[in-house]
Amino acid sequence: MASPTPNPDTGIMRSTRDIHPQHYSIRIKRFSLLAERQEKYESYPFEAGGYKWRLLLYPKGNSKCFDWKGYISLYLAIQDTDSFPKQWEVYVDFKVLVFDHVHNNYLVFQDLGVKRYHELKTVFGFNKLLSLEAFNDVRNGYLDDDSCIFGAEVFVIKQPTVYESIYIVKDPSKGALEWNIPIWDIPISKEFTIENYKWRLRVELEAYGPENKKYLSIYLDIIDAAKLDSEERICADFELRLLNERKRDYFYAGNELNTYGWRKVMQTADAINYRRSYGYADNSIVVGVKIMFVSLSTVVRDCACPSRPTEVPN
Repeated sequence: MASPTPNPDTGIMRSTRDIHPQHYSIRIKRFSLLAERQEKYESYPFEAGGYKWRLLLYPKGNSKCFDWKGYISLYLAIQDTDSFPKQWEVYVDFKVLVFDHVHNNYLVFQDLGVKRYHELKTVFGFNKLLSLEAFNDVRNGYLDDDSCIFGAEVFVIKQPTVYESIYIVKDPSKGALEWNIPIWDIPISKEFTIENYKWRLRVELEAYGPENKKYLSIYLDIIDAAKLDSEERICADFELRLLNERKRDYFYAGNELNTYGWRKVMQTADAINYRRSYGYADNSIVVGVKIMFVSLSTVVRDCACPSRPTEVPN
């Protein structure tokens, strides 16, 4: 297949190839008689990509177009649109082909860009496919004994049957929690609610190392994660705090993963000494969490996705 050559004036790609049209072909015998008697020829309907189509051939050009004289016009029209739902749209990448009897291959025409068929635009194509001078010149091979062949390939770009919907809340209400905890109350936890989901901040005492030194660890749980569908998940951008230590991170939770841990933040003795260095006599610590944004994403399958965003009334 020859490399496509774009026409900068028309935006049409032209190339040649040996392969026959995949979806439809028209063989016209006595083309000159058709051109003499009919302004337009409509092909039989054919199916491609789950839709029905027709080729519309104007053998002497489409008189409704500007500067049409002296050219062949060829279009692809979608059919049976009366049965389509309201605000229907079909996105199509298509090619039309003309057989070259001299070189035994096809001249391929492809308009740049995908075409959006809809209720106000059901026909796309080429106003000036080939000049009649070039088409009628037998040396070019398009006409052979007054016969010619046109073809079409139609590739429908299906709208996705799977999409992900994401709902995001920035600085959610009640998204910050600060908590003063006596050391002797650890382990301890506190629940709070954000965007209708229950969360929990946990502080644990955990032993590490050969000397089993006690460390403070902080955990953020989404208690309601078990309610999530297998294709739902929650994402949180948050900051955990223990005294003067802070850690910011992202947390993705699904129905099988619902805990984020910040382990070995500091030794218990260090935490107490830090508080006392600021004049606090009690053996307590301050922990906190601040959630900057939270999102819920859902995967929807086997759906008729909206073809374009729904407009929200003012």
